Amino acid sequence: MTSSSDSFPFGIADVVELLGLTVRRRLPSSLYLNCPFCGDQRGRLNVNTDKNVWRCNRCGAAGGMLALYARYNCTGNADAYREICEALGRYTPRPRVNDCIGVKPEQNARATPAGDTPDLLTAALHAAADTHAQGASAVTAARAD
Repeated sequence: MTSSSDSFPFGIADVVELLGLTVRRRLPSSLYLNCPFCGDQRGRLNVNTDKNVWRCNRCGAAGGMLALYARYNCTGNADAYREICEALGRYTPRPRVNDCIGVKPEQNARATPAGDTPDLLTAALHAAADTHAQGASAVTAARAD
Protein backbone atom coordinates (compact mmCIF):
# COMPACT_ATOMS: atom_id res chain seq x y z
CA MET A 1 0.00 0.00 0.00
CA THR A 2 1.33 3.39 -0.95
CA SER A 3 0.17 6.92 -0.41
CA SER A 4 -0.20 9.15 -3.43
CA SER A 5 -1.36 12.20 -1.52
CA ASP A 6 0.90 14.67 0.27
CA SER A 7 -1.71 15.88 2.76
CA PHE A 8 -2.85 12.46 3.99
CA PRO A 9 -0.84 9.55 5.39
CA PHE A 10 -2.67 7.19 3.00
CA GLY A 11 -4.12 7.07 -0.52
CA ILE A 12 -7.39 5.90 -2.03
CA ALA A 13 -5.83 2.53 -2.96
CA ASP A 14 -5.27 2.00 0.77
CA VAL A 15 -8.95 2.75 1.42
CA VAL A 16 -10.08 0.32 -1.30
CA GLU A 17 -7.90 -2.42 0.19
CA LEU A 18 -9.07 -1.64 3.72
CA LEU A 19 -12.73 -1.88 2.66
CA GLY A 20 -12.09 -5.16 0.83
CA LEU A 21 -13.77 -3.98 -2.37
CA THR A 22 -13.58 -6.24 -5.42
CA VAL A 23 -11.13 -4.89 -8.00
CA ARG A 24 -12.12 -5.95 -11.53
CA ARG A 25 -9.30 -4.25 -13.43
CA ARG A 26 -6.06 -2.42 -12.53
CA LEU A 27 -4.45 0.26 -14.69
CA PRO A 28 -1.41 2.42 -13.84
CA SER A 29 -3.48 5.30 -12.41
CA SER A 30 -6.93 3.78 -11.89
CA LEU A 31 -8.86 0.83 -10.57
CA TYR A 32 -12.24 -0.49 -11.70
CA LEU A 33 -14.38 -1.94 -8.90
CA ASN A 34 -17.80 -3.39 -8.29
CA CYS A 35 -19.89 -0.57 -6.83
CA PRO A 36 -20.95 -1.28 -3.24
CA PHE A 37 -23.61 1.45 -3.45
CA CYS A 38 -25.69 0.40 -6.46
CA GLY A 39 -24.72 -3.28 -6.54
CA ASP A 40 -22.98 -3.12 -9.93
CA GLN A 41 -20.99 -6.32 -10.54
CA ARG A 42 -19.31 -5.26 -13.79
CA GLY A 43 -16.60 -2.97 -12.43
CA ARG A 44 -18.15 0.40 -13.24
CA LEU A 45 -16.85 2.21 -10.16
CA ASN A 46 -13.69 4.00 -11.30
CA VAL A 47 -11.03 4.94 -8.74
CA ASN A 48 -8.40 7.46 -9.88
CA THR A 49 -5.34 6.71 -7.73
CA ASP A 50 -3.50 9.85 -8.89
CA LYS A 51 -6.27 12.24 -7.83
CA ASN A 52 -7.64 10.13 -4.93
CA VAL A 53 -11.22 10.34 -6.25
CA TRP A 54 -13.86 7.82 -7.33
CA ARG A 55 -17.06 7.73 -9.41
CA CYS A 56 -19.54 5.02 -10.32
CA ASN A 57 -20.44 5.22 -14.00
CA ARG A 58 -23.72 3.42 -13.30
CA CYS A 59 -25.27 5.21 -10.31
CA GLY A 60 -23.21 8.44 -10.34
CA ALA A 61 -22.00 8.15 -6.74
CA ALA A 62 -18.70 10.01 -6.45
CA GLY A 63 -16.28 11.67 -4.07
CA GLY A 64 -12.86 11.58 -2.49
CA MET A 65 -11.17 8.86 -0.50
CA LEU A 66 -12.69 9.93 2.82
CA ALA A 67 -16.15 10.07 1.25
CA LEU A 68 -15.73 6.51 -0.07
CA TYR A 69 -14.94 5.16 3.38
CA ALA A 70 -17.52 7.37 5.12
CA ARG A 71 -20.35 6.47 2.77
CA TYR A 72 -19.49 2.76 2.88
CA ASN A 73 -19.47 2.78 6.71
CA CYS A 74 -22.26 5.37 7.24
CA THR A 75 -20.03 7.81 9.11
CA GLY A 76 -18.62 11.31 8.65
CA ASN A 77 -15.34 12.34 7.03
CA ALA A 78 -13.63 13.18 10.33
CA ASP A 79 -14.44 9.75 11.74
CA ALA A 80 -13.42 8.16 8.44
CA TYR A 81 -10.00 9.84 8.62
CA ARG A 82 -9.43 8.70 12.19
CA GLU A 83 -10.62 5.13 11.55
CA ILE A 84 -8.52 4.73 8.39
CA CYS A 85 -5.39 6.02 10.12
CA GLU A 86 -5.94 3.74 13.10
CA ALA A 87 -6.61 0.69 10.89
CA LEU A 88 -3.45 1.37 8.87
CA GLY A 89 -1.37 2.19 11.95
CA ARG A 90 -0.73 5.72 10.70
CA TYR A 91 -2.73 7.80 13.14
CA THR A 92 -1.64 11.41 13.17
CA PRO A 93 -4.12 13.69 14.95
CA ARG A 94 -5.18 16.72 12.97
CA PRO A 95 -4.18 20.01 14.62
CA ARG A 96 -6.80 21.79 16.66
CA VAL A 97 -7.61 25.43 15.88
CA ASN A 98 -5.89 26.64 19.08
CA ASP A 99 -2.70 24.81 18.05
CA CYS A 100 -2.68 26.69 14.76
CA ILE A 101 -3.00 30.15 16.31
CA GLY A 102 -0.63 29.63 19.23
CA VAL A 103 -3.17 29.50 22.06
CA LYS A 104 -2.25 27.00 24.74
CA PRO A 105 -5.04 24.59 25.83
CA GLU A 106 -5.01 25.96 29.39
CA GLN A 107 -5.81 29.44 28.05
CA ASN A 108 -9.34 30.50 27.34
CA ALA A 109 -10.48 33.16 24.90
CA ARG A 110 -10.27 36.04 27.39
CA ALA A 111 -7.73 35.17 30.10
CA THR A 112 -3.97 34.77 29.93
CA PRO A 113 -2.23 32.90 32.76
CA ALA A 114 0.11 35.05 34.85
CA GLY A 115 3.60 35.26 33.40
CA ASP A 116 2.56 34.35 29.83
CA THR A 117 2.73 37.02 27.16
CA PRO A 118 -0.02 36.60 24.55
CA ASP A 119 1.17 36.46 20.97
CA LEU A 120 0.18 39.07 18.42
CA LEU A 121 -2.81 37.12 17.07
CA THR A 122 -4.22 36.49 20.54
CA ALA A 123 -3.86 40.17 21.38
CA ALA A 124 -5.62 41.10 18.14
CA LEU A 125 -8.48 38.70 18.92
CA HIS A 126 -8.90 40.22 22.38
CA ALA A 127 -8.91 43.74 20.92
CA ALA A 128 -11.53 42.74 18.34
CA ALA A 129 -13.73 41.19 21.02
CA ASP A 130 -13.49 44.35 23.14
CA THR A 131 -14.33 46.56 20.15
CA HIS A 132 -17.29 44.37 19.29
CA ALA A 133 -18.56 44.52 22.88
CA GLN A 134 -18.25 48.33 22.92
CA GLY A 135 -20.09 48.58 19.60
CA ALA A 136 -22.88 46.33 20.85
CA SER A 137 -23.21 48.47 23.99
CA ALA A 138 -23.48 51.64 21.88
CA VAL A 139 -26.19 50.12 19.66
CA THR A 140 -28.16 48.96 22.70
CA ALA A 141 -27.91 52.42 24.28
CA ALA A 142 -29.03 54.11 21.04
CA ARG A 143 -32.05 51.81 20.78
CA ALA A 144 -33.03 52.60 24.38
CA ASP A 145 -33.22 56.32 23.56
